[in-house]
Amino acid sequence: MAAQEDRLKAMKFERPEHIPCSVGLLPATWMKYRGELDALVRRHPIIFGAEQPERRDYDAVGDDKYRRGDHVDAWGCVWSNIRTGMAAMVTGHPVPTREAVRRLEPPDE
Repeated sequence: MAAQEDRLKAMKFERPEHIPCSVGLLPATWMKYRGELDALVRRHPIIFGAEQPERRDYDAVGDDKYRRGDHVDAWGCVWSNIRTGMAAMVTGHPVPTREAVRRLEPPDE
């Protein structure tokens, strides 16, 4: 059974052959453990995937929500992060009251 089919069956509670799951590592983990973590990931392709980059920028953060500070996403939510590489959390949102949810517009993105 294909992975996509398993995901769809799992969402519909239709007894997939395998339960879909994934493992993600925060940028701070790569920043701290670097080559040791690369070796661990390569030893366990079933968990982390067989395709791994030849070279990895251990200090790359990617998405703004992993950078220290505040930023606003496309929906108007304010994300705050106290340390680069860690996950941010929503500290402000565009719907301050229940009534305001009726006026919320989806982003153009």
